[in-house]
Amino acid sequence: MLLKIIFVLGLTWTSTANSNENGPLSITSPHGKIKLALKAGQEGLSYSVHFEGKKITGPNAIGLKTSTIGIGSKSKVKSTKHRRVSRTLTVTIPTKNRLVKDEFNELRVALTNGFDIILRAYDDGVAYRIQLPNAPDDITIFDETVEFLFPRNHVAYFPREKSMFTHFEQYYEKTTVSDITGMSLGILPMVVDAAPTKILITEAALRSYPGMFIKGGKPHGQLVGAFAPYPLREAVIEGPDKDQRNFKVIKGQSFIAKKKAKELLPWRVMVIAEKDTDLISTDLVYKLSPPLKLKQVDWIKPGLVAWDWWNANNIHGVNFKAGINNDTYKYYIDFAAQYDLEYVILDEGWSDTTNILKETPNIDVEALVKYGKSKGVKLILWVLWNSLDQKMEEALEQYADWGVAGVKVDFMQRDDQKVVDFYWRTAAAAAKRKLLVNFHGSYKPTGIRRAYPNVLTREGVRGLEQNKWGTSQTVEQDLFLPFIRMAAGPLDY
Repeated sequence: MLLKIIFVLGLTWTSTANSNENGPLSITSPHGKIKLALKAGQEGLSYSVHFEGKKITGPNAIGLKTSTIGIGSKSKVKSTKHRRVSRTLTVTIPTKNRLVKDEFNELRVALTNGFDIILRAYDDGVAYRIQLPNAPDDITIFDETVEFLFPRNHVAYFPREKSMFTHFEQYYEKTTVSDITGMSLGILPMVVDAAPTKILITEAALRSYPGMFIKGGKPHGQLVGAFAPYPLREAVIEGPDKDQRNFKVIKGQSFIAKKKAKELLPWRVMVIAEKDTDLISTDLVYKLSPPLKLKQVDWIKPGLVAWDWWNANNIHGVNFKAGINNDTYKYYIDFAAQYDLEYVILDEGWSDTTNILKETPNIDVEALVKYGKSKGVKLILWVLWNSLDQKMEEALEQYADWGVAGVKVDFMQRDDQKVVDFYWRTAAAAAKRKLLVNFHGSYKPTGIRRAYPNVLTREGVRGLEQNKWGTSQTVEQDLFLPFIRMAAGPLDY
């Protein structure tokens, strides 16, 4: 196992009983600059964040509405535990760093109604999450209250969306938090300029739960979390390409998630950056993510890809008809071999879109794999997510038998609980067969790559492909990407 703790400098616990009305319960970051304070009282649970003695956000309510009893005004503190951790993690597939310093102070607050709140303070940010340690075997969650209150004139970099059915590919709009209204809807990560710091809002350890969007609340300056309902009825959107490409939720349930006892909700994360470059260097999402699930990882090899779709297989000066056929892909393999590219992708068209086990005429994947092997080049296959979901075990087993290196999974365009579960099932099923994964049409990274490092990268960005149909990128937008989107994880641009 490559992901391991190299050394432990300190690991301490303290526990105290707390049955009275509670004043602020707080922790500070290891360097002492950041303070995270929790308050429990008649008005419910809330937290505030301070930097060098100045409040930069809060009070922000924490709440959960469930089928049994939730977190709200009747929540009282039963007990608390403090923990301090200092260790170094080795990243299985390094991106920014191979060694990551994981040092934090933690406060676990047990509530009288059976829920726990876990809060952490790091030198580069804060996070909290809810756990259900004593909930019934199955619990239905109708909504979660997530709040971020800022002065209304603070500048925000807000990727505004039209709906929760989205490619997660929006411009970062420079605005103020007061201009983000209840009618607004945005994706994460986003940044608020809370001088003397910048605060990046995102989430980590998103599993079996819907991803979080952001909208405006009341009063002005308040940002609140919003979540897609669990799907009740889904259908393909009517249009010229009725091929499962746009598989949309037509009607949602009255709840957002179903969970089991002892399960954890995602971390609500704020990266706190004294300098803009701190947004680039942070590994906070990685540190808050589930640990490695794989025993063997030496087969996971990042690399460069020759991409057919970008230039529409438009090859000139050859003695064959270019297109989706073996001759064209052999040309790509030769090109990749000549320029030391590790992979060639067979994008949309190599198979029947809805039957991803059926190769189209003039394509023989197994023959191409053998040709690529002779040249030291591996293949990656594009698949539509819903088609893969219907035949996941069968399809991935076939691809592994053919000898392909991985899959590019596309057009999810959602992050409700059902689709988030699909990401995790895909990562695990692919890893079982030593297949790499690239998620396209995807929500932002939330840490799955730490558990399953075969998930090398994902899209979830307004990228270079926009230039292909004339909706060009701007230099300003491209400059935002390393500071905002890539703070969450690797980027397929």
